[in-house]
Amino acid sequence: MKYSKKNKIILGTANFGYDYKTISQKKKISKKEINQILKFAKIKNIVEFDTAANYKGVEKLIGKFIKKNKSSNQWKIITKLKYNKNTNFYSAISKSIKNLNINPYAILAHDLKTYKNKNFHKALDSFKKIKRGISVYEKSEAISAIEYRKPEIIQFPINLFDQRFVKNNFLKYLKKNNIETHARSIFLKGALYNNNKNTKKNNEVLYKTIIKMSDYLDKYKISLSEKSLLDAFNNKNIDKLVIGIDNVGQLERNIRIVKKKDAKVLKLKIKLNLNFKYTDPRKWN
Repeated sequence: MKYSKKNKIILGTANFGYDYKTISQKKKISKKEINQILKFAKIKNIVEFDTAANYKGVEKLIGKFIKKNKSSNQWKIITKLKYNKNTNFYSAISKSIKNLNINPYAILAHDLKTYKNKNFHKALDSFKKIKRGISVYEKSEAISAIEYRKPEIIQFPINLFDQRFVKNNFLKYLKKNNIETHARSIFLKGALYNNNKNTKKNNEVLYKTIIKMSDYLDKYKISLSEKSLLDAFNNKNIDKLVIGIDNVGQLERNIRIVKKKDAKVLKLKIKLNLNFKYTDPRKWN
């Protein structure tokens, strides 16, 4: 897959930090595996990475890779910051730039509290070419951020079981306001991978729904994870998809999936009435 403006994939790096796990991840990802993933992404011209200052050591790891693979003008790194009482945002941004070896394409506030901190914006005003944005869980957070100071990027969760941001033309509203839309949690933190026994341990209601929906999609020879990825990738109101992977094979698989243009599969509708508490990983065991 050659990189073009139509390529929506941003490589998510949250699980590159050793204090983060998806529901499906059985072991830590080694530095060797991470470097293999980054090299493969480069070969496929996936040059946009999503990270955060609090992902343990990940900014430095990405920075080392970028340093070894020059032509830094091609890389687009999005990193995130979170406020605490000791945060000096100017110093934090400067540290991220040093770790990454390039200026980030954008810096997102990790939450609404950070985004509404005047020092966050004051610091970013000093870095003219870095876009600003926010990562949210709720539509109300996105609206509140827009009312405070319109973000250039809003990152939000979306998958087959969580369509809150699609309803009521909310994404169209964001696009009309010239806000970049970045979708994450496409695989619901790994839960949408079929036969995931760890899902049952964490969320039995969600697990039963996944089994039911998987059986429904079997006759179309497509999995839940594939359907979720295809729907998001083909949504014209989503600019980018942040996709986390555990190994090179998963990245290869996702690239193959987004090449599919099966109209019948895309038209398949999955209607669910699951309460958000079952699709919000923050509320899982």
